[in-house]
Amino acid sequence: AWDAVFKFYNSTHNKGEVGFNANETIFIKVNAVHAWNINWTDISIKNDADYGNVDTSPQAILSMLRQLVNNAGVPEENIFIGDPFTHVFKHCYEKWSAEFPNINYISKHSFEDDRYIMSESDEGQIKYSDKGTVLGEISDKYYACHINADYILNIPALKGHRWGGVTFFAKNHFGTHTRGSSSHLHTGLHREDYNKPLRDEYKQYRVMVDLMAHEHLGGKTLLYFGDLLWGTSYEHDPPMKFRMEPFNNDWSSSILLSFDPVAISSVALDIFQAEIITEDLSTTPPRYGYVRFPAVDDYLHQAASKEWWPEGIEYDPEDDGSIIPSLGVHEHWNNASDRQYTRNLETGNGIELFMITQTSGGVSAPLNKLNNEAFKCYPNPVIDKLTIEIKGEAIISVYTLSGQKLISEEFTEISMLDLHNLKAGNYIVEAEVNGERFTQQILKKCHP
Repeated sequence: AWDAVFKFYNSTHNKGEVGFNANETIFIKVNAVHAWNINWTDISIKNDADYGNVDTSPQAILSMLRQLVNNAGVPEENIFIGDPFTHVFKHCYEKWSAEFPNINYISKHSFEDDRYIMSESDEGQIKYSDKGTVLGEISDKYYACHINADYILNIPALKGHRWGGVTFFAKNHFGTHTRGSSSHLHTGLHREDYNKPLRDEYKQYRVMVDLMAHEHLGGKTLLYFGDLLWGTSYEHDPPMKFRMEPFNNDWSSSILLSFDPVAISSVALDIFQAEIITEDLSTTPPRYGYVRFPAVDDYLHQAASKEWWPEGIEYDPEDDGSIIPSLGVHEHWNNASDRQYTRNLETGNGIELFMITQTSGGVSAPLNKLNNEAFKCYPNPVIDKLTIEIKGEAIISVYTLSGQKLISEEFTEISMLDLHNLKAGNYIVEAEVNGERFTQQILKKCHP
């Protein structure tokens, strides 16, 4: 799978359909905004007002490091990880380095000999497309380990944000540059501070589009990995429990993955807006309504299509005369219950949301709704014959996990589906019953 990921990236970035090269490096940008204020003696977390607030989860990062090193074959010394704006907390460092001691855990200061000290680069600067008409500065520098990297993994914590409405993947790069503050970029968000009016109209300059498009930021991103194990409505709060289904007043407990920065941000926004219908400051933590700022998705519209660009603005973050193309697909789901987009509904070529849910018995992957009494299939795992139980008539289809339809047949009541021609592996069985769709992931095994 990782070989396919690298080949896809390289083939779409003029490098040919080749996999990972052992000489290549990866820069992993996490969100560790609360590591700015640390115990300076050992880089440990302070027991202060920021304790327990949402950053990228150490467990999510450890999972990705295991994937890269153990499965993708990336040498540890070829990986650089951290938040250039702040630090890597001691507890995170200890958790990760216990398994992967040779990874470069970045630091801005020489705390200990085993941290990688970053240096600024004069190459690859970003030139903001507003030309100084909105932002306080016209460019930013980055660190050499980032500029020289062949790939980037963007792994933010997904949260609401008091200035930008949301802080997802683009906003994560507010902490990538070499300055000591990102205040110079705030005028490119929805508001600079509480004393300024909201920039709540569509077609206004949005600095996040430049960040999504720059050749050393979005342009190098191998994969977008959204950490929603814990979510919150305000960037400096502890996690809140999500009331909506399928969370049902529990932690959000989710991971989002995509190659498309616009699509994955669109889905994240739909989740947060479905969760926070109205602001409620009586809860602990409060449920702020920032994710519902008017035109909060303006930057996604602009990243998807230049038809939404402000008058007089052409996004060209390298300032080399190369205007950016569409960066992905933006749309909203049909409703918060079905959570379907145009590719799910087969009405367009927009987003397809493929959901995998964790259950007590393992992992199942519903395209729409979880298996219930209207549709059952067993045994699972299966070797040749799959028993289908349905109430009424149904069209039964079998898909690969990538969405390729392999089988489609009509069935009534209890029937047998012959799978002997399928290779061993995981598949999705879908039943369309009385206008509703039910799905179940199955494992096809070979004959013993």
